[in-house]
Amino acid sequence: MGRKGAAARFRELGSELRKCREQAGLSGQVVAERTGWDKSKISRVESGHQQLTDGT
Repeated sequence: MGRKGAAARFRELGSELRKCREQAGLSGQVVAERTGWDKSKISRVESGHQQLTDGT
């Protein structure tokens, strides 16, 4: 998969994660606290600007 294809996949994944979070009635802050990540990382993941890899 090329770089553009990968970026599109990360945006799609982030969009789905945000939708699931909102349907669960959770804020980004709550997800950050539960995962131990910064709220900004949650935002970057949901916007497709942060890749998720094993161990992140």
